[in-house]
Amino acid sequence: MKTLFLALAMVCSLVRLDAATLNLDGDLNYNITEPRCSFQLSGKLQNLGAPTGTLKLVLYASLKPFPSPGYIVGEHTLAALGSGYQFSSFTVKTPAKLPTASGTYYFTVTVAEYTSVGWRNVLAEEKGSRRIVAGDLVGQKKYKLSTEPVLPPIGKMKSGMFFKLAAKAAGDELNAFPSGFQDKITVDIKPGKKIESTLRKVVSKGDYTFAVKTAKYNKERVDTATLSADYGSYTAKYWFFYQTVSSGTYKCIETRSSGKETTWGTFKQF
Repeated sequence: MKTLFLALAMVCSLVRLDAATLNLDGDLNYNITEPRCSFQLSGKLQNLGAPTGTLKLVLYASLKPFPSPGYIVGEHTLAALGSGYQFSSFTVKTPAKLPTASGTYYFTVTVAEYTSVGWRNVLAEEKGSRRIVAGDLVGQKKYKLSTEPVLPPIGKMKSGMFFKLAAKAAGDELNAFPSGFQDKITVDIKPGKKIESTLRKVVSKGDYTFAVKTAKYNKERVDTATLSADYGSYTAKYWFFYQTVSSGTYKCIETRSSGKETTWGTFKQF
């Protein structure tokens, strides 16, 4: 079985006449940490038949068990799979859009294929029920920012410096990521105001600007090292709140074609 690496897969609208024959060897899970929806494959998603049309992951929420009418909470387009190819373990993210009506909803992760008659579900994993009240998940855990005092930040970025980031929460509501869905990101400062960001072996390259600015942390205005990066396909702005000489709390706002996402977490500078 040949592996099609997700980071290298070409996403295009390939069509086939009949449904694909897929086999899930492992677990296909989801996580909602508002406003983010994540899909996680632990194992292999194999194509045992003819080449597929374009595949995508869809998270449904419905008031009755699947299959029944419901809401699309999040979706992420993968690629087509050739005969004998497979996807191996990955985690991908997309914006979450929860139903606004309160109720107990059944959640289902499906793999849909684009065929000559449109999108068809070719694999479904039922994931149990959860309570939603006024558009928010009940029981969403919160992340508490460190109460350590914020120290004066570094005055400039130097070539060869890098940061290890551990994402802990989404949004300014500080909804906490479960441990298995916490992104580990490396940000490298390169010569000529160049920057590289690495997440799950995928490297984004771009340019950056740096400044020391004031920002709000735990309801107080403090000085922070502010790094603005343009990676081409998206931009990211980082605020580094130093609480030791080489570590502390960070905030990041990423802007992509799908929208903006705010994350909070911890960092270490090397």
